[in-house]
Amino acid sequence: MRTLPELEQRLTELPRIILKLDDAGAESDVAPACWRETMDVLNEQRVVASLGVIGRGLEMPGEAFLDWLTDQSATGHEIWNHGYAHDRPEDAQPLDGQQGAEFRGTSFGHQLAALRRTQELARRRLGLTLATFGAPFNATDQATVSAMHSVEELEVWLFKETPFPTSKRVLHRIPEVNIEYPVHVPDYEAFRRGFDRHLDKQVLVLQGHPNSWFGDRSRFAAFTRIVRFLVDQKAVFLTPREWATGLSPSTSEG
Repeated sequence: MRTLPELEQRLTELPRIILKLDDAGAESDVAPACWRETMDVLNEQRVVASLGVIGRGLEMPGEAFLDWLTDQSATGHEIWNHGYAHDRPEDAQPLDGQQGAEFRGTSFGHQLAALRRTQELARRRLGLTLATFGAPFNATDQATVSAMHSVEELEVWLFKETPFPTSKRVLHRIPEVNIEYPVHVPDYEAFRRGFDRHLDKQVLVLQGHPNSWFGDRSRFAAFTRIVRFLVDQKAVFLTPREWATGLSPSTSEG
């Protein structure tokens, strides 16, 4: 077993990676095959990830889906709050020329209710207090800042794309280094170009959407290749909660 000083030394020398996987949801009563296969690959490599769960999918879930999610959490992956509906409400107002969404162009009350409902469902269905939030479409506004401050247990904000200040810990997006180019399409060569240019960053957050990787198997193959490259590089894989606490025992080394 590695000692704390050994871990801290590795964290100063190796790339730190957070895998941000969006839109975890149920298919009938079980986790979709695309998610099961994605997590099988990560678990085989002893790589941790963060799974963004949509609250509405926890309203009447199948027991098999709940069991699968709790198993992922018990393995070391982090389940995070990806909003409640993942929609674009009819009354959501466009801002700065961009479409409205669940957390952009809607009221403070609407956004707070969405955050709290997903937190409540995660506690009731999964026995988890979620510590991290990432908005659907990564679309947020000033009301999101106020709503987040009203939910104390949400400590980390993935891809806060509004200029209004927050006391939460923010993990920023670096568009040039990602899993998908464009969104939904994993691309190993594009990832490598971005990765090589941004090794000076403290942490790299890589976003992906497993639901989109299985219509064309080359997409899943590219994702798998990215993971194996990072494992070969002895990357340190973190969850957002681990990053916020400043320590991670989760590395690709085992």
